[in-house]
Amino acid sequence: MQEEAAGGILIDYLKEYEVNIILDNSRIKRRPVIIETSPSYANLFGTIERYSDGRGGWYADFTKIKAGSLLRANGGYLVINALDAFGEQGVWKTLKRVLLFGKLEIQDIAYLYPFSPSILKPEPIDIDAKIILVGNNNTYSILSQFEDDFNKIFQNKSRF
Repeated sequence: MQEEAAGGILIDYLKEYEVNIILDNSRIKRRPVIIETSPSYANLFGTIERYSDGRGGWYADFTKIKAGSLLRANGGYLVINALDAFGEQGVWKTLKRVLLFGKLEIQDIAYLYPFSPSILKPEPIDIDAKIILVGNNNTYSILSQFEDDFNKIFQNKSRF
């Protein structure tokens, strides 16, 4: 049931009764192993997409919440290149927080920028995923010496 409002905007009165399934793992038989080749903030943690009204206003609703690779790896493993993860703004800080507290909060990527407030705040999701950081010995040495909580979060070092 839609109605056209002033300015040509369509109003969908039944939208609040829709369902947004952000992840369906019902057919998965094994623990997921996700290899994230592009660990940007949105790719790892998910995002809330916005849409424009055409007049400069930006909107979002619960149907625009999208899962990231960390949620897809929940209950399994997520493989990330360490240097790529540290090179992306906000990724390491958020990954560290998720691993320490076991909760994922899907947020609008614009929250990284102080001039753009978040539109929605979904409830945190419990995360039980093992993160495998791939890197060389120099990267490991630097992170273990200078990064708070690195040795607490990543307790095992493997060599291949």
